[in-house]
Amino acid sequence: MTMLADCGGPAIPDDAPFAFRSDRLSLDFAATRMFREPPQRARELLPRPQALADWVRAAGLLDSPPSGVGAAVLADAIAVREAIYAAACALLAGEPPDGATIALLNAHAAGRPVTVALRPDGSLVRGGSLRQAVTSLARDAVELLGGEDAGRVRRCARTGCTRLFVDRTRGRTRVWCGMRECGNRVNAAAYRRRRAGGT
Repeated sequence: MTMLADCGGPAIPDDAPFAFRSDRLSLDFAATRMFREPPQRARELLPRPQALADWVRAAGLLDSPPSGVGAAVLADAIAVREAIYAAACALLAGEPPDGATIALLNAHAAGRPVTVALRPDGSLVRGGSLRQAVTSLARDAVELLGGEDAGRVRRCARTGCTRLFVDRTRGRTRVWCGMRECGNRVNAAAYRRRRAGGT
């Protein structure tokens, strides 16, 4: 198993499972392109349609393997993902998203979302196609960026990490996407620097 270290980020094994720590699925979806800056160091977690289907299952959007797994759906999903990231970054910069980004998110959010139903035993089942899952992600992004949680969107403070998340701490003090993934690494690096400097 090979390891990839990207843009100062942690070494990620090639077969690492998807991570869900943004507190909104749309932002977790945006993080399927990791370490975005500089662009040449970015890591794509959805290189094939099947990877998108795997992410949708891992995210809990669908309970069964999705139908409609193909290149066209992947291309649409990537477009939605990039629009989510662009819109969230505009929000963080205190600016409105550009018109094309808003139009793309609204168009996909207007589609048919994942269906939910109760089984006879009272448990929940989620069903639908891969395109419906993409619609649900676009809807989540629209509701996030236009709702009460918009002011809680943050970007991880670790250099090289470009993951976005919703800060639900009481004092809005969360700065890392995850302590194990980024916070502890930053703290350990600062400790090593202090030790090396004799402080």
